[in-house]
Amino acid sequence: MAEEWETVGKADLGVTQRILVDVDGGTVKLMRIAIGGHFPLHQHPDRFEWLYVVEGEVETEVDGEVVLLGRGEFRVFPTHSYHRLSASNGALALVGAFRHHSRSGHALA
Repeated sequence: MAEEWETVGKADLGVTQRILVDVDGGTVKLMRIAIGGHFPLHQHPDRFEWLYVVEGEVETEVDGEVVLLGRGEFRVFPTHSYHRLSASNGALALVGAFRHHSRSGHALA
C-alpha cells in the first residue's frame, strides 16, 4: 500500500491518490482533487467504482447524467459506464474499484 500521495494520470489533471486497500479484485483509495482538477471521461470493462465525498464537492458524470455530490454523498459508477469527475473548488474522496464476482467467487467480465 502506498504511504504517500501519487499522481493519477497526467500531472496537469490535478488528481493524486493514496492507496488504502489493495486486494485481489479491488482497491480502496483516498483521492485528492486539486482546485480545478478533473479526471476525464473513461470506462472500465471489468469493474465497477464508487465514490464517497469526504470534503468539498465533486461533479460526477455517468453515461451523460451529471450530479454534483457534496460532503457525505455517494455515487456508483457501474461496469461499462462512461464516467468522469471534477472539483472546481478542490475535494477529497474515497474511491473503490472492484471486479464483479459471481456467487461462486469467479470474476465476471
